[in-house]
Amino acid sequence: MNIDINTPEITLLLRAVERQSMITPRLVSDFGLLADTICVSGERLSQSTLERLWQYSTRRKTTVSEHTLDVLARYVGYADWTAFRQGAKAAAHPESDYFTDGILDVTGLPEDSMLSLAWLPDRRISVRYLGNRRFEVVESLNSSIRPGDSFECTQIQVGQPLYLDRFRRGGCSNQGDNGRYVVGRDNGITSAQIISTEMSEKT
Repeated sequence: MNIDINTPEITLLLRAVERQSMITPRLVSDFGLLADTICVSGERLSQSTLERLWQYSTRRKTTVSEHTLDVLARYVGYADWTAFRQGAKAAAHPESDYFTDGILDVTGLPEDSMLSLAWLPDRRISVRYLGNRRFEVVESLNSSIRPGDSFECTQIQVGQPLYLDRFRRGGCSNQGDNGRYVVGRDNGITSAQIISTEMSEKT
């Protein structure tokens, strides 16, 4: 399957590859180095393919194969191109009034809001906002974080590591008041979704 090379998520993917490789290809030699760097990760793309994708080559194309995008997505830490697109969509959050430029300032959330956070490889937690920047974990999948754990954070951004400050195991901190837990250290969190912002009934 071929995909329009002007698809916005492709531009985001190329920028992610540049950050991961620390190479911003401008010369022929740059594309050779980038091809070698990607090859080290276990998959191969030709230098000419990369030149066309970055539209450096005079043999410009209007489409790119999904296989090429899968390889690049895996290089930057996603399962495939589809997963990368889903992560990019989550970062944009056009449907949410709480996100600005893909960044959630948690201080604007109503108390008892529910969020779902995911990161590689296949880890996910659901958390409840307690107010004053503090969250409690409600559900956990494939993560050492457990239901009942709590933490503080000020903002959440897809594609960036998430720092859980004053992390407490089951409500008790074994690390003092300044315990910190980092999720998505290498590739950032891949999804951040607001499940509910309804206020719970107070009795």
